[in-house]
Amino acid sequence: MASILKRLHRATEFESADEVQEFEQKLEALIARGAVEKIPVGKPLDEVNPEIWIRDRKSGEVWRYQAPEFPLKGHFGKVEDPEARSYFRGLEPAIQLPPEPYRALVAKLEAARNKGEIERAFETGPSVPGTSYFYHEASDEAFQLVPPRPGEGPGLWMKVFRSKKNGTWPGETARLG
Repeated sequence: MASILKRLHRATEFESADEVQEFEQKLEALIARGAVEKIPVGKPLDEVNPEIWIRDRKSGEVWRYQAPEFPLKGHFGKVEDPEARSYFRGLEPAIQLPPEPYRALVAKLEAARNKGEIERAFETGPSVPGTSYFYHEASDEAFQLVPPRPGEGPGLWMKVFRSKKNGTWPGETARLG
């Protein structure tokens, strides 16, 4: 059964504000009619651009929508595995980490690395000293951990776009045990 969402917008991006407005009006009408429903986002494409997930009540298909911020054209497409969750967000949901949560996350990451669940690499170029990257093969996710610096605010824990599938892991980093 083909999803009504497939017919809602035929492209994966948006070319104009008018196109976005028309799409959002159609989507809101489908939600009001009960044909589709918003559901919680499982594993987002990225952590910079907010997205919503919409499920077609008849077909069960789930699609994601990221509104454009032109010149970025947004995204509308089918979610391949709606049950997938972020491995790394499961370890730590916060993006900003004061010293104590940072140390707790480092301990969790070290335990996962010792079990062989994740790989670690370090930045080889200019960056905040101590910046490291972690990769989880089963979810094909890579995250960057930037340590907190005294007087400069919390550390950062965020998704980065590196993948073994496209050959960018570890990329411009040095893989270390």
